[in-house]
Amino acid sequence: MTTRERSGIVRIGVGVAVAIWLSVVILQPGLFGRPEILAPIAITGLVIALACAAGIVVGSRSGLAWVVLLAIGLVGIGLRLMLVDGSRSDVLVVTEAAVAKWLSGGVPYGIGYAVSSPPGAPFPYGPVALAWHALAGPAAQEFELAIGCFVLAVLMLRGRPIGAAAYALMPLAAGATGDGSNDTSAGLFLLVALVGLSVSRFGGGILLALAVGFKLFAAAWLPAALAIGGWRVLGGFALGSAVAWAPALLAWGLRPIVASMSRALEIHVRPFLSLAAAVEALTGRPAVPETFRLLGPIAGALTAAVVFAVARVRRVDTTLAGLAIFTVTIYSGYWASSTYLVMAAPVVCWEMDRWLGTAGWTVRWPLRPLRRLADRLGALRAGPVRD
Repeated sequence: MTTRERSGIVRIGVGVAVAIWLSVVILQPGLFGRPEILAPIAITGLVIALACAAGIVVGSRSGLAWVVLLAIGLVGIGLRLMLVDGSRSDVLVVTEAAVAKWLSGGVPYGIGYAVSSPPGAPFPYGPVALAWHALAGPAAQEFELAIGCFVLAVLMLRGRPIGAAAYALMPLAAGATGDGSNDTSAGLFLLVALVGLSVSRFGGGILLALAVGFKLFAAAWLPAALAIGGWRVLGGFALGSAVAWAPALLAWGLRPIVASMSRALEIHVRPFLSLAAAVEALTGRPAVPETFRLLGPIAGALTAAVVFAVARVRRVDTTLAGLAIFTVTIYSGYWASSTYLVMAAPVVCWEMDRWLGTAGWTVRWPLRPLRRLADRLGALRAGPVRD
């Protein structure tokens, strides 16, 4: 075995193992401080990841690495199907209620839905999410599962080993597709938008606005895109925002939409997986909800300002810049969920092999049309490219 092959196995294996391990820890924060549980999980993940990496690297000699990647993808789909246990995300329940309210002629914003847990949760997502899930009808949970499998199939077709295997095997991403959380669809919207920016700044700006119209957290990737893409991204984003929001604003007005967004911040009475929860655990004193509910947006806005200023004068990675704003905004507040990170998973997995230097081990598919499509996908970056 050559030095390059040994290096490839180590890089790919460690990259996939760390992705799996972090996914487990983020999904179950209680595992921190439990080495008797965490250590076996880490070792198991490393063994699985190194076995996958060895199969891809060694299989590349005979052109059969695609068989290994295909097997990884099938395991990923099986993992998603296995995690569909009948439980439904509260996000899905509220979204279905909001869609029913809209289709019956009512206003889906500005009210709390009794079907949520705890009761009274609003619908805090954009009009694009309403229209998107209206397409699914009563099969919204299966719809999100299909979206997750589609994203996995695209990453597999692209053939970048770490990104494809990480998305396939991460329990956090797999679990979210099973319970119907809309973060899976939000991740697809974000991935399409950022990849679109590398093709057309104006068109990508439109797509990014639609992603924000689905879930506001996608705005975290706007500052770096604007700093690099300039007025063309801004123009596309303005047009896309008009398309996404104008019908809802004309039909229902701004007040109920803002009321739903505000109410979503107040529905949780105890801090969880956030800076407020950490402060409360360290000090033993209850965190002040009003303070931390303001701190999250303020910290995110300051991070966005820093990212924009830096991106104007030097090269930055759009994915990492957006991820920084995203995580600071979400987790410096009062309440958060590990599932939020599923929204960022597709675009992170899209870029992981470039970051870790394993793009040279891209899997080649046996059929020419598949290879041609994979090459085109492989050439696409996430975010606008500097002139």
